[in-house]
Formats: sequence, C-alpha cells, structure tokens
Amino acid sequence: LNVALSRSHMIRDFMLVDANGNGTLEFDEFYELLDRIRARKEIEEIFHHYCDDPNADSINETFMSSKSFLQFLREVQKENATMLQAREVIEQYSTIPVRSITARSKPTFDPDKMSFRAFSRYLRDNPNSLINPKHDTVSDDMTHPLSEYFIASSHNTYLTGDQLISDSSVEMYIKCLLAGVKTLELDLWDGPDGSPVIRHGGTATSAIPAQEVVKVIRDYAFPTTEQFENCFSGSRKRSERFPVILSLENHLSIEQQRVMANQFSTILGDMLALPISDEPMRLLSPADLRGKVLLKGKRMPPSGSLKDAHRFSVDLTTADDLFEDPDVDVDPKEPEKTLVHSTKVCKELADLCFLGAVKIKSWDISWVAARASETSSFGNLKLHKFTQQADKVVRHNTKTLTRIYPSATRDSLLKSSNYDPIPFWCLGCQLVSLNYQTLDRNLRITNAFFQHRNGNCGYILKPPMLRQPDPTTGTYFKYDDLMEQSPSAVVIQVQVISAQQLPKPNDEVIDPMVCVELVGTPQDRKVCSTRTVFNNGFNPIWNETFEFVVSYPEFAVLYFEVKDDDITMELATVAYTAVPVLSLMQGYRHVSLLDNNGEVIKGSTLFLRISMVP
Repeated sequence: LNVALSRSHMIRDFMLVDANGNGTLEFDEFYELLDRIRARKEIEEIFHHYCDDPNADSINETFMSSKSFLQFLREVQKENATMLQAREVIEQYSTIPVRSITARSKPTFDPDKMSFRAFSRYLRDNPNSLINPKHDTVSDDMTHPLSEYFIASSHNTYLTGDQLISDSSVEMYIKCLLAGVKTLELDLWDGPDGSPVIRHGGTATSAIPAQEVVKVIRDYAFPTTEQFENCFSGSRKRSERFPVILSLENHLSIEQQRVMANQFSTILGDMLALPISDEPMRLLSPADLRGKVLLKGKRMPPSGSLKDAHRFSVDLTTADDLFEDPDVDVDPKEPEKTLVHSTKVCKELADLCFLGAVKIKSWDISWVAARASETSSFGNLKLHKFTQQADKVVRHNTKTLTRIYPSATRDSLLKSSNYDPIPFWCLGCQLVSLNYQTLDRNLRITNAFFQHRNGNCGYILKPPMLRQPDPTTGTYFKYDDLMEQSPSAVVIQVQVISAQQLPKPNDEVIDPMVCVELVGTPQDRKVCSTRTVFNNGFNPIWNETFEFVVSYPEFAVLYFEVKDDDITMELATVAYTAVPVLSLMQGYRHVSLLDNNGEVIKGSTLFLRISMVP
C-alpha cells in the first residue's frame, strides 16, 4: 500500500472489522479494512465545513442539503449549475452499491440530502477532474488558415532513441498519430533495391522501407475508436479528421523520387491533397482539409530558375547554421568546403507537394514575395536571432508556416533531448517539432498543451495577437511585449492538499513531496515545493498553498512532479502531470498522475484546490 502503518494500528483496525472474531477476514470484512485505511480525512474536513450540521457527533450522522450542495458547486467549484443538476449529482453518487459489512444492499437516498459517502465519491470521480471537460471535444474555430494554428509536430519521427545509433521503426509513426501528432518527418534516401528507405543520413541508425511507413500513415492518420482502444500511451480521446502533414527531407535520386511519388499516389489515393493550381492568397483551413494528407517538400522553381526571388536561396552565415540545415552537407572544421545541395527534384514528386519547402534570406523580402503555401525550417538555436526581429517573424507566421527542429547539439544528438517549445509558440511558429521518443520535461509540457486543449485534435488556434496586427497601432506582436501583463492575465492559487496511491519504484515506502512549476513566457516562470511527508506514499497530506501570477495564460502550463525525497539518493520523480492554465477547473479537483513513460497510474491522483482571480 506504500504506507508505513504500526502493528498496533493494524491489529486495532483488524479486530474492529473481524465481525465473528475468528481471526480471519471474509471478503466484505477485508473491504471494510481497506475502507478504514483509505479514509480521506481531508475530504471529511471539507464536508464538515459545507454540511448543514457541522457539529454532528459522526460524519455519517450529518448531510449536505441540495441547496448547500448547489451553493458549493457555484461558489467553490465555480460551475454554472442548476438545482436539477445538483439533485442529479446527489442521485448519481448516492445509489452506487457498496460491498461492506455496514452496507450490503442498495442504499436508499433522498435527492435533497447528500451523505459524506456520496460527497466523497463525487470529489473522486472523473467528472470532477482538474481538466475542463469542454476540451474533450473540439472547441476552437477550425475555419482559419493553417498558418493561424499551433500544430503538434514531431522531429525524426522514425527514431526510437538517440539520433546516432538507435533503431528506426514504423511503430513510432503509429504512436505519434495515436497521440494526436499532426506533422511527421520522413527522411528519404535511396534504398538498395530501387525502393526508397527512411533513415537518419550520415549515422548508424537503421533504415525502414518508406513504402511501409506510407501504409501505416494511410491506416492510422485518422484513427478509429478501435485503434485508440489498442493504442500505446498518450491520448485516450478520439481526434477529429484534421489534416496530417508529412515533412519530406528529400535525398533521393531522380529515379527513386519517381518511385516515391508513385508510392504516395497509389497508397494514399484520394487522401493525398494536391497543390491548388490557382494558389489562393491564404492557406486552406483544417476544416477544408479534413481527411487529407499534405506533403511538404521541394517543388519546381516557379520560373525555372534556381535563383527566383528569395526562393531556394541560402543565407550562408556560419558553419553552425549550415550544420543545422537538412539540405546542406558541411564539415564544421572546413566550412569553406561546404556543399549546398542543388535543387534536383523530379516533377512527379514536386507536383504532389501541397506545401513547398523554401529557404528564407530576409523576413522583409519573404513577406512581400512568399506564397502562402511556402514553408521554411530553422534550428532552435536561431531563437536569439528570431527575438531580435520578433514582429517580423510574427508577421511572417500570419501568412506562411514555419517549422522549428532541434539543432544538432551534443545533447540532442546523444539523448534526443528536447528544447523549450514555448518561446517559439510566442513567435507564432506553427510546426514546433520535438523528439517524441524522449519523454523529457519539454515533451511533457508539449503533450499537455495539445492533449488537454481543443479535443486533442493536434491543432490549437493561436491567440489573436499572433494572428493579426494591433488594431490601434497596426504593429505586430514583439517578444518584449511578453514582459508586460496581457489583458487575460490571471492570479492562480494552487492548494496541494494530498495524493493517493503513489507508486513504489523500488518496492519501498517513499517520502513524497510535490513540486509545482509554472511554465510559460519568460515572465511566467516559477517553481514551488511542498514539505516532505515521510513514509507515506499511500495518502500523504500537505495542505500547502502557492500563488502564481500568469501574464499570458495562452502559453502557460502547470507542471506537477511528485518526487521521492529519500536522503540516501537524489530526488527521483515517481509521478507527474501537467495541465494548460486555460484548461484548469476551479475548486476541489483530482487529477490523474502519469508514470515516467507517460502512462496513467491507475488509482494514483493529486487532490488540489484551484482558485483563479483576473
């Protein structure tokens, strides 16, 4: 049970439930013993505070009237409930049969009286979750252009581990699609048998047939309920059929490009969205592209020249920049020998690319010359340069898509670690691509951002200041604006009350503490920690309150980590959860905890009280 109980305490409770005193427990008696061990004193205190007779001798001798419960729902839980709804909740949680020596038959109930047992069930049940149920379904307007959404995106989707020697697997594409990821990467290289393969070029990673990956994408791009029920970790919700984008890194010969084009066409069929001949001024919307797969890759130069306007140009600045570019081979020790790949792309494959991959030399030139369907890619180490021209980057991202990928640092190569996505979301970048094979803190934040908003459909509508200029000044959002409070700023009080049934990683009773972190814009960063509760991972109680000022709730996530404060070792995370600020419910709420693989730990929860003041 992950709790250190004294022998005398256990003997006392055992004797109380051993009805015939024979020294053994029947099932119902054992259930009653568990009920005593699992008693929630913190919920009893809440019930006593709001019930109609707080001076009653026993918790079972008092009740909460339907009027008092309705008041609790409205004033504490901040729900717009009616008396009918309050009575329905009382009925729902009062009529559940319980197997115990004190309640062997279906209990009777009064719709105007809520018992402690019913109140406790209500607080612990899924409908009273910390996460707003409106986000179980799509709630954003999905008719805006693609450029006006944040889109869940993966980098080197095929890899199962590091970027240098790990295996490639089609299973990673299934995992990402079931988790709600909408942009997948395909690094295409010539295969030995004339058929393209997917691998990480220049490394010892294994290769997989590109044809098998395309088949998996066809089968899992828009998952069925049955596929979700048999899925890996990640989302447990059914997503809408909004478009999937395949980001092609094309290293194929002309001959195998033709093979690849044929595979895309024959396998995906009508699912494949073809470029629009008379290209509109803005991109189509997710709603327009339901059920479609979009290819993003090199297209034929519009004028037949490789030097057409800003397109296909490369700003040769430093060896580091070149090393990050997927279309450039470079020896960092001899950058003068750098070879920029010529744009050799066959017409058959180019004509299938709904989104064109281009290089940007100037934000100003791009704003004038770029087509809406043209996309650009940058390593995450470009953040500093981006913030210096933030308004131009934001303006660019109102029109076209920008992809961010992990720069080739030692850490990202050896560990497939992830960078912080939030600064790039603050600049309006849509395709902020992470290594989904590494469930580190930054991927956990990203998963929460997408999975607990807009029905986990993989698309989140950007806030207005990233979609249009200021209506008064006509200027675009600047990074420095993040240091000021937005009109949507809010103060959040988080009371960490207790936890239930925490895991035992080393099969030993743990000493838990909770770290609560606000993750958001540069100003919205704060970490608070509870004290340690020793020898109790079963039902530790903290009752500690922390306050967070959130300047931009649109980007903010609350990240909770439960750690084992064992003095003999470094603090170890035993469970975690994360919730976007915009998805928080107020009042007394339970939230399920996840293990370090991202799987829900059955029965393991945090019990919190959330209060929010504008």
